[in-house]
Amino acid sequence: MITMKEDQPRTLALRAQHAFSGRAQAFVAHQLGRPVAVEDVVSLVGRGRLYGLTTEQDLVRYIFVAVAAGAGDGAPDPEWVLDILCGPEGVTAQDRLLRLFDGAARRLPHVVPGITGG
Repeated sequence: MITMKEDQPRTLALRAQHAFSGRAQAFVAHQLGRPVAVEDVVSLVGRGRLYGLTTEQDLVRYIFVAVAAGAGDGAPDPEWVLDILCGPEGVTAQDRLLRLFDGAARRLPHVVPGITGG
């Protein structure tokens, strides 16, 4: 029988978070064609969780738009991002992300050509 030490679940969770942050940072930097600090990604993951985003895919989508819109490095999310992600109750995370991508397509076409919400 396999047994786990008391601190192993926490250690495994931290490793998973660290690995996700690295993957997210590499993906967003590649997609935007510019460097993105892993510290910004970690901060934006926390911010995304406050918006109710829970899956890695949803978090990466948010981070991508947030960085493209100028968030990170201590900068807050733009007002339009806040309006969408803090919108009315009862709107699913998926619907908020679709609205976020639609907003980004209107506001950031020169930064992120071809971005679409659906």
